[in-house]
Amino acid sequence: MEDWLTDPLMVFDKSKGHRIYREPDIGDNEVKKWRSFHYATRVKLEGAVYLCARLLGVASLSHQLGLPLMIHRQRAWYADTFFFELFSAYDTLLQEINVVYQLGFRMDDVRWSSRKTTVDTIKKRLSENDTVLCTMMQKEQAKPWFRNVKRYRIMAAHWNVLRMPEMTAGGGESIWDDHEVEVSLLRVMGKERIVAEPIKTCSQYLNRMIAHIHAVWDEMQKRFK
Repeated sequence: MEDWLTDPLMVFDKSKGHRIYREPDIGDNEVKKWRSFHYATRVKLEGAVYLCARLLGVASLSHQLGLPLMIHRQRAWYADTFFFELFSAYDTLLQEINVVYQLGFRMDDVRWSSRKTTVDTIKKRLSENDTVLCTMMQKEQAKPWFRNVKRYRIMAAHWNVLRMPEMTAGGGESIWDDHEVEVSLLRVMGKERIVAEPIKTCSQYLNRMIAHIHAVWDEMQKRFK
């Protein structure tokens, strides 16, 4: 059975007929912890894929169609939860790193928003051979796509629902004659500067995050049997 994530930390077991976890070279209890976090990362990425598809689907419909405000509400729900799940996958990835590399951070302290678990503090606890992981992550975290995803997640979680203005075009007199709907996603930057981008950009953010997490997994597998 093919794995859509082509996860390098899982392998197909012919005798069992399904994919199983590979094991990092750590104690049994730690292996169980890692499996739990790895499962969570995968589920969150799967959720982000589902939510992105739903978001782009409702974004293609005029908010004037159907039940009053339903399309508007669905866009808000899907956009907020999409960015929440997408960045949450990156948080549980950090939990994976903490376990596999035996960094020794308490689970409650393991989050990117904590000063205790920045890339720099992680780097200090890694062996010299493993620091390529931090270099990779620092490079990706500095890119605009990553900063934008983080910004949207903060806005959705702590400020308000994400704003998505709509423009429609059509050739008839009725709302169902609209044949084109364009939805934008608004991002508030420093000094209340607002940036608008097409809603379809969400699929690009999704693909970039999946590729980045996959690259981290690929580096992590050096610690696996």
